[in-house]
Parts: sequence; structure tokens; C-alpha cells
Amino acid sequence: MTTKNSSQNLINPFGLLQDILAKLFFRYGFFIAKHPRPFIIIPVLVTLLLMFGILNLRIEDDLRLLYSPEHSMSRLEYQVHKEFSGDSVNSSYVAIALEAAPPNSNLELNDGALSTDKQVSTTHSPVNWRNMLRHEIALSITGLQQFIMHNMTVDLPDGSYHFGNDICTRNALCPLSNVLVQLFFDAYFSEKLRKDPRIELHWPILKFFENKMFMPTNFYGVELNKTEGNSDGFDAISSIQVVHLVYHIAGTDKYTAEEVGIAVEKSLKQALAEREHLLRYSLFSLAILKAEMQKNTTYTLPYISLTLILLVTFTACSCLTGDCITSKPLEALLGIFSSSLAIGSSAGLLLMLGVPFIHQVTVVPFLAFAIGVDDTYVMLGAWQDTKRNLSPEKRMALSLEEAGSAITV
Repeated sequence: MTTKNSSQNLINPFGLLQDILAKLFFRYGFFIAKHPRPFIIIPVLVTLLLMFGILNLRIEDDLRLLYSPEHSMSRLEYQVHKEFSGDSVNSSYVAIALEAAPPNSNLELNDGALSTDKQVSTTHSPVNWRNMLRHEIALSITGLQQFIMHNMTVDLPDGSYHFGNDICTRNALCPLSNVLVQLFFDAYFSEKLRKDPRIELHWPILKFFENKMFMPTNFYGVELNKTEGNSDGFDAISSIQVVHLVYHIAGTDKYTAEEVGIAVEKSLKQALAEREHLLRYSLFSLAILKAEMQKNTTYTLPYISLTLILLVTFTACSCLTGDCITSKPLEALLGIFSSSLAIGSSAGLLLMLGVPFIHQVTVVPFLAFAIGVDDTYVMLGAWQDTKRNLSPEKRMALSLEEAGSAITV
């Protein structure tokens, strides 16, 4: 008998924390039930105060900084680059990936004109049509480059700008970034330039007089002739799949580089559309990438709104029972309202502290709502387990004693 009593009096050391928390939550619940007004008024006032942080809203959508740690080497190197070159974040670029159009897009070409070149006799061959080492492709690309630099205009709200003279010259890299493409095609299809000893090709380096240029910057999918046994000479290259053009863009006195870049994209699309019979293209820029990422917000926001409506409806309806006393739809709605206060106050506090907003966190409020609804069910379930003949203060204390740890987690 003594052994039995001693075993019953043993204390499990692992349950001490649970016992302490249970007592704390019991007293806290009793205090809340005795003094409910501060717990209703203060959260509402604090939320309204913190939501003024929206006045400090700052959207961070510069992808060069968005996904790099604050003290990363990339940011440090970018800062050194700005100090050395005088560059600023007011710069952007538009990249064009050019491929040969499928054979059925070339039917409108004059077959007689094409047959004059040895390179184009296999233009419609299913095997070779992707190869961009064809004279008509080279003429189309170099003509496009000449048009962009010397004839293309860019429409901005205050008028039209000449791309080559008014925009491209503002960035030192812009006039030089695609020179390699022009030089290579000129030399490849010219017997005179091929024989010039000052022009040499040792893949991947093209030597043009005293200048050495790295060809993979602008040419992708390059295949070399295996029969040549080396990578010297223009004949060593048998195929090129993609030609890459890059245009570095700086802002003007009135418009940022991003705004100018969007206008440049429109003009480039018009110029490229006239050459679709020969060239397929894909555009890329920081503005395009930013717009694609912002679509996450644009496309998901209607669904999030619908989901919240369904969540509120389901929560209220699921708390209805056949007994009017045990039905708790209003309490469930107040639980959702409490989650709304938490979301508004936390977002306002972060904005007030200067934390920027990014579009990728648009879905986070819905996750917070889901957690808040789960806590509501936990609390209501604990309340239903208490005896009805107890006082409201005692029932609240027992409910929070049971559910306090789960809600805290």
C-alpha cells in the first residue's frame, strides 16, 4: 500500500512546464473575463495607430537587390562599380535573343534571289534551317542593328527621341555592346576580310585588327566543325543557333531608365515584327521580369478575395448547431476580426520601421487568416468542453488553460 501511494506521489519532471503554463493561462483567462474592455479597446486602438505605417509604404521591386542578402558580395561589388564608373541604379537594359524562323515562314522570299548565295541553298532543309550562318539571316540582323542605331525612334510622353543619338549615347556600353555581331557577319561573308591577316578567328576569340572580342557574349549554340581538327579560322564554325543583342539604357532628364526601357521595348517589337519572316525573337529586360513577377499579385488577388469569403462563410456556418446556446457564429466572426487586427497591426509596424513591401508576400495575410481561424476553433472547442453551470469567468479561465499553449504556438 505504501509503494502504491509513493508511486502516485512521484512528479514527472517533464510536466512541470505544462503545469506552470496551465496555471498562468488559467489566471490570465480569469483576468480577461473580469476586465474585458481593455482587451477589446486597446487592440483596436493599437491597430489603428500602427496602420498609419502605410504612409511609409515603400515597394522594393529592383530585382538586382531583391534576392541578394544585405551584406552579400554582389551588393558590395555593385557599390564598387557605381563608385568607379559613376553608374547608378537609374540604368537598365533590353536583351533580344534572335533565332532563325521556321522554313514555312520563309516562303514569301524570292527563291531566285536566295539561290545566288552558296550558304542559302539549304535554307528550307529541315536539318539546317536553325543555322543562322546564312547570308539572308546575317543581312537581316545587321540591317536590324543599323535601323535600331540610326533610324529607330522611341516615343515618350514629352515627344519622340532618336534611340541612337538621344538614348543610347547616355550609356557608354550601349553603342559598343553589339559591335561584335556586325564585325563577325561582315568578316564571315566577305572573302576579302577573311584573307586579311589582321582579322583572325580563334574560337572563342575574334581578333579584329588590334581588338580582341569574346564571341560567346553574343553567339549561343555554336557548333564547330569536327573535321577541321582545330578551332582556327571562320570555317571552323559550322552552326550558330542564337544571336544575342543587348542594349544598355540609361534614364533621361525626365524619365527613369525603367520608363525609357518600356518605350524602347515597344519600338523594338515594331522593328522585329517587320522581320518575322526570317527571325524569331524573345525579349528580356528588368522591366519585363518585374512585370511578370507582379502578375503574381494581379492574378492571385481575386482568388485570395474569393477564398477569404469562402473562409468566413465556412467558419460562421460550421459554428452553427441545432442548439441556439451552443451556436457560436458571432464568436467565430470575431475570431476572424481578431486575425484582421493582427495582420493590419503587424504590417503597419513593419512599414513604420521602414521594411519594404514586395509583391511575393501578397498571399501571407491569407496564411495568417488560416492560423487565426484555427485558433478560433481551438478556443471555441475548449469553451464547449466546460460545464455550463460554471460562471463565465471560470469557463474562460478553464478554456484558456486548455487552449492557451496551442494558441501561443
